[in-house]
Amino acid sequence: DGEEGGFFRHSANANWSEPQLEKLLEDNLGLAGIYLDAYLLSDKDDYRQVACRTIDYMIAHLYSDAVPGFRGSQGAHSEYFSLHMAARDGQTPPATDNACYTASNARAVTLLLDASWKLERPALGQLALDVLAPMSKMAREGRLSHVYTEAGPSPVPAFLADWAGLLDALLAAYHHTGQEDYLEGAKGAGAVLVDRFFDQKGGGFFDIEDDADAIGHLQVREKNLADNMTASQALLRLYQTT
Repeated sequence: DGEEGGFFRHSANANWSEPQLEKLLEDNLGLAGIYLDAYLLSDKDDYRQVACRTIDYMIAHLYSDAVPGFRGSQGAHSEYFSLHMAARDGQTPPATDNACYTASNARAVTLLLDASWKLERPALGQLALDVLAPMSKMAREGRLSHVYTEAGPSPVPAFLADWAGLLDALLAAYHHTGQEDYLEGAKGAGAVLVDRFFDQKGGGFFDIEDDADAIGHLQVREKNLADNMTASQALLRLYQTT
């Protein structure tokens, strides 16, 4: 979005002329990280500007101070997004998802801590620690959920991706601050990964915990490649740190 920043979800055709006008937190986190790394490797200021504008978009439109955390998405609205910035003033922007998702918010923490020193914007580091606080508290209390709002966690249990992302975020916070509480939290998250999700017979991590009372497709535990990579890399970082 050349006006407000941030990336739309996808395009309906191969030449990108008809974007699907929804902005997902997950997509924007990934692209912001790619452009940030591209800037450092190439020293091209265009890449830095895209990374900055994407991060600024997420903070301006998806962040909720009441949680604190980032909403999962901003809805599609072709009439609004087709307008130039001046014409958008006074218009009601597309609504955001009311929910915060643990895996995405953990990833946001890691990105913002990284960006705080790479972009020389220390305020991003403090924002990251604010976002980490409710997730860290839920984990300590045994209430970490896949989704949460300002009212607290939902009854939906945390997935592999949530615990793996939290482990990564806690390690990033420890390296950023040197505070032992974050390292202790990371050790706890690592133990959960191994105890609840690791396949001791076949290797690899299941996407959900074993639940004898699960119904339907929730009885099927699968091994997602991307989540297994996140978990493996996070555990390697924990090993190197400890």
